[in-house]
Amino acid sequence: MAITSRGATPAQILHAPRAAALVLPTRRRDELSPDELAEASEAFRLFDTAGTGSIDYLEFKSCLRALGFAPTREELASIVREFDREGTGRVTREAFVEVCSRMYSDRPADERLAQAFALFDETGSGTITRRDLKRVFREIGEPIDDEECAAMIDEFDANKDGLIDPADFRAVLSEAMMSGF
Repeated sequence: MAITSRGATPAQILHAPRAAALVLPTRRRDELSPDELAEASEAFRLFDTAGTGSIDYLEFKSCLRALGFAPTREELASIVREFDREGTGRVTREAFVEVCSRMYSDRPADERLAQAFALFDETGSGTITRRDLKRVFREIGEPIDDEECAAMIDEFDANKDGLIDPADFRAVLSEAMMSGF
């Protein structure tokens, strides 16, 4: 295992709290991130065409689909029954945000992993390069030098092609989760 100029292993640098916060869950299961809340609120606003603060079943279905969710007809009916607190057949913005918090937290781990990977893979190449890694660490205020970057890539690059692919990334995150981050 390589030791970097900071006296830490690449894994320790990658697992630093600020770096880990980029990709590891740090919130309650049913709590929306600021980006998710903004996305849900904007979608609701767009579908609440009358500006009443509530949307009907069809608007609700379209709104969820616009956010990338695909609930079945039965799931939608169940959700509306649960969250239609006034019995109007409509869902309020507050109820919609609550529904979204559940749905976002229930997204498959693979989908969340792909989103985290995309934070690093700026070009969409399907790999994380040294340049990508340095950029992310610079953006979070933890700049790393070329030696540290090379050591991280070398440690986590299973096929030794000089790049971090999704399988390597999954292994890094699994190791981070096992270590308590």
